[in-house]
Amino acid sequence: MRNRAVSKRFVKMDTCNTTQWDLPLSVVFTGHVDHGKSSVLGRLLAECEDLAPEKLEKLRLYCQRNGKLFEYAFLTDSLRQERAQGITIDCARIPFRLANRAFQLIDAPGHIEFLKNMVTGAANAQAAFLVIDAAEGIQENSRRHGKMLSLLGLKQVVVLVNKMDTVAYDQAVFESIQHTFAPFLAKVGITARAVIPLSAREGDNFISLSSKMPWYHGPCLREVLLGFESPASLAEQALRFPLQDIYKFSADKSQRRLYVGTLQSGELQTGDTLTFYPSRKQATVKSVEHFPQSRTRATAGEAAAITLTPELFLERGEIATHAESVPLSSGTRVEATLFWLSKEPLTQSKSYQLKLGTASVEARVEEICDVRDASTLRGKDCAIVGQNDIAQIRLHFKQTLAFDLDVRFPESQRFVLVDGYRVAGGGLLTDKLSFAPAELDDQLSQRKMKWIGSGISHSERVKRLKQTPTLLLLTGPQRSGRKALAQSVERALFERGQWPTYLGMGSVVYGLGADLSSEEGNRLEHLRRLGEASHLLLGTGLIVLVSALNITDTEKQWLEKIISPARLTTVWMGSSSPTLTADLRLDGKTSDQVQTVLSYLENEKVIPTYGN
Repeated sequence: MRNRAVSKRFVKMDTCNTTQWDLPLSVVFTGHVDHGKSSVLGRLLAECEDLAPEKLEKLRLYCQRNGKLFEYAFLTDSLRQERAQGITIDCARIPFRLANRAFQLIDAPGHIEFLKNMVTGAANAQAAFLVIDAAEGIQENSRRHGKMLSLLGLKQVVVLVNKMDTVAYDQAVFESIQHTFAPFLAKVGITARAVIPLSAREGDNFISLSSKMPWYHGPCLREVLLGFESPASLAEQALRFPLQDIYKFSADKSQRRLYVGTLQSGELQTGDTLTFYPSRKQATVKSVEHFPQSRTRATAGEAAAITLTPELFLERGEIATHAESVPLSSGTRVEATLFWLSKEPLTQSKSYQLKLGTASVEARVEEICDVRDASTLRGKDCAIVGQNDIAQIRLHFKQTLAFDLDVRFPESQRFVLVDGYRVAGGGLLTDKLSFAPAELDDQLSQRKMKWIGSGISHSERVKRLKQTPTLLLLTGPQRSGRKALAQSVERALFERGQWPTYLGMGSVVYGLGADLSSEEGNRLEHLRRLGEASHLLLGTGLIVLVSALNITDTEKQWLEKIISPARLTTVWMGSSSPTLTADLRLDGKTSDQVQTVLSYLENEKVIPTYGN
């Protein structure tokens, strides 16, 4: 997919007052093939006198020599094949200035075979014109493009009903399209800013309202273009700095490690404290490297190489933001809205390569939740997702991925799925999901096959340490004294000559689970990691004491599977729990809680009776 930029020598552009902060508003022109997108864009350039006269005359001569009617579309359709067939194949990107505002106008193809090219053109736009032929009316790609604009998060959308001259400027034709298409857009989450009748060939309703359509009282094309809100300056948004690579320089004996990438938004400068996701590692920017000499800052849109103190082991795909800034999400399971482009259908349980920013991870389709025809929005069989279908799916990543669910950061929310070496589909990550219980058996089965055991047997450790490896889980509501009791029992066991160790949930959440947030949605994944850590400690023959909040029977069963063949003993503190069948319950009336726990462990043969 090749993006073409129309030569700047044909476009008058006042760049004298353009600064780094004068960010152009990207506006994409989309719609069904032959509905006049390129003609509308070309006429806009001509009407706004932003076109060098020699360009227009050159095209008139070309049309005369080739026996063609003059088409404003030829201003943007510069490829020989495009002019010959009268369709747009590639995306043309045209710098444009109107009323001292900077724009980038994008002419996207409308033919269904070039849908990938259309997605490429619209992916970074902030506003869109969707063009519909008044005579042909709404076509399937009109609807597909509308849905795609919704998937890409565009909210500033205007519908242009073109070629009104071919239907004699009939008000009824226009209103029929308006009353049908605006509700369709509303269904996919877009409220059309305006629906404008116009004629690219005659120039009606471009710069001012045409007398040929006295029944229309809305805005003209120029007015809505200038009415689009400019994107907030990317430099003023929170920092998003995805790492592209890490380089180590040693030839000059400086041993510098450079962390390289392009700032998607925000700024960074020396002295800033950065947090990297998903690892959640932190470091301070020591320097901002730049050829031929270093500088102190970098800003949105710029490629940057920074050094850190302390130096961190980081990998491509991690995303940096300021420590005190808007955090990213991270996880291994997500829900996503997908537009499928490949001829090969997407199927459940198949793995693809997911690319988001500079990150690339293996992603398995865990579930296909909903499938719809993109042009009609009618539901379809959820067994597969066919070409040009829209689907709601759940993905499971092989490793933790950092991403945004905030629409302010589309670059770290949009993704593509690659099948082999081809882009097969793309969309938006819409929700983060917790660890799925159904995955546990698969993971444990894989662990069992790959596990490399110790040369010291379980029975040898029991005999040497005089105890049975046990996970003693103290649980209950807030302020029930779980942590204090666990640490007291640990001390009592140690003084009796046993081999205990205490593992607090805080150590798991902020240590083993540092790449996850502490929010409730990550609870199952935190417990899974707690279980794996306990499994390792129990394998050495230790008694592991853990305090955790309100464990349920389901979670208990999870932990029992993970630590098997070691045993799990649960102690509930407080009034009886409706969600956990505990092995031992301690309420406020228990006088000596430590001794009660020790006696229970003696009775269960976890530890020998004291004095024996």
